[in-house]
Amino acid sequence: MYSSPGMYLKVISLKRAKYRKITLSPFLEMNNDLYIFDDYIFSLIKCVFFCLFNKKKNIEIIFCDGNVETLNFKIINFFFRNIKKSILWFNSLNEINNSKLIDFDHYNFFPEQRKFLNKSSKSILPFPKKIRLSNTNKDIFISYISEVSIEISDPSYSLINSYNSSIINKIDNFVYKILKENNFDIISKFEFCYDFTSELFNNLSHYEKININNEIYRLIKNRLRYNCVKSLNKHLKQDFCLIGKSWKKLGFETLRNNYDYFDNRNKYSSSIFSLDCGSTSGEYPIYLRTYEIVLNSSCLFQTMTSMSSQLFGDLTKEVCFNNLEDMMKKIETLRKLETNDVENLKNKIFNQIKKNNLQSL
Repeated sequence: MYSSPGMYLKVISLKRAKYRKITLSPFLEMNNDLYIFDDYIFSLIKCVFFCLFNKKKNIEIIFCDGNVETLNFKIINFFFRNIKKSILWFNSLNEINNSKLIDFDHYNFFPEQRKFLNKSSKSILPFPKKIRLSNTNKDIFISYISEVSIEISDPSYSLINSYNSSIINKIDNFVYKILKENNFDIISKFEFCYDFTSELFNNLSHYEKININNEIYRLIKNRLRYNCVKSLNKHLKQDFCLIGKSWKKLGFETLRNNYDYFDNRNKYSSSIFSLDCGSTSGEYPIYLRTYEIVLNSSCLFQTMTSMSSQLFGDLTKEVCFNNLEDMMKKIETLRKLETNDVENLKNKIFNQIKKNNLQSL
């Protein structure tokens, strides 16, 4: 972020990206300097009062997903000429790397995005300094909070569905085959999927291949989620708590959708372990869901990626699983742990992530 020796107000403008509020909620709790600007008049009033009562009248407007031409900024800029403007980027790095209009000096990235940027870039979101204390009873063995989309015909896979049925069937068969024949650390590699994409779409440009590959990769990761949930649900029954509206269409019992941040926080706090099947947009083990899990006093249980051992070290064999059989074996081992053992494991994971994640940035 832009830094100043004086007082500084950082305002996040959501505008058309209001759905990002659920994503940002845990980080707003960690950083008192951030303030949501949600198109209300009191946001402008807050900025005015800030400038009136602080000698250093520093304001930075942070726009989500590149949406910078908003009424918010025009109003603020009318009153305060010397403000900074930057962008908080949530979307695919491939998308941002493809743009020739990107000014990296004015972008804020999540740590897992910065990991793959060959540029000196900023990060608005810190890793939690400590685990949030919770008085909630741990009455759930393991929970999973997510949405899922496994049907290749789903509208979210619009690029895939723009091709003829022969191409769609080849993609469908490829996804089925790699999930059946490969461990999760192989499946999670973006390049592994891209090799197939390049061969199938050899007439496309590199950037066009990247875009279609993003959808194929997301389909793979969604079906990986489904396979993990199906196995856990079958074996754990009442000891497994699933949250996410889209799971109902697949025959699972769920409590609600996954967009209630405060209830999600309580659910993590009441779960001994929390499942994490990885991001659908990349293979780096630390991303938004991981932040929420470790912040809210739940012990992480995660699918293996090619980077897991680099991040978790010796803890990898305890908290990461590489296939469905490995997942169930480790679940049975984790069920035998005493409360103190789980607490120690949780703290070790938190400290290991904090140390290695920050070192890699």
